[in-house]
Amino acid sequence: MRLFLALDIPDDDRDALAGLQSGMSGGRQVEPDLFHITIAYLGDGVRDETASDLHDLLGAAPFSRGEIALKGIGHFGHSAPTAIWVGVAPVAPLDALHQRTARLAREAGLDLPRRRYVPHVTLARYSEGDLEAANDLAHLLLRHGSFSRPAFRPIALNLMRSHLGRRGPDYEVLAQYPLR
Repeated sequence: MRLFLALDIPDDDRDALAGLQSGMSGGRQVEPDLFHITIAYLGDGVRDETASDLHDLLGAAPFSRGEIALKGIGHFGHSAPTAIWVGVAPVAPLDALHQRTARLAREAGLDLPRRRYVPHVTLARYSEGDLEAANDLAHLLLRHGSFSRPAFRPIALNLMRSHLGRRGPDYEVLAQYPLR
């Protein structure tokens, strides 16, 4: 199974992000109903037993519920963007949640790579060399570089399964863990 842990975002934030996409001309734009903040990507080949062990660990762990806000435009990729996203502030509470869930995932038997965590909501993904990527990024930075939304308090951490299809991914919520 292809699994990840994520937070939902409020509907009004989804609408605001969809508004940002309306000025983009390239890439594979993420459908607004699929917007989320990934906390930890767990991998493509997660076995049922491992997912069950992780579920037990996550269900027994209390998680803090802090305020976060969508803020700023960013991208992945060095010479040309491969993804354009909206950031999240403050980063510290989400980084702590990422570290804790990654530790629990490793306890369940998953081998997660150790890399810098950048909380974000992806707006669009681009193929290497897509000329529209730089244009879309420049447009967003010029018109919406100081993008920000009011803070919100997520209510649950979601264990998500990703189903890849011809039109892109589809997500299924397997379990929710309340944030307190």
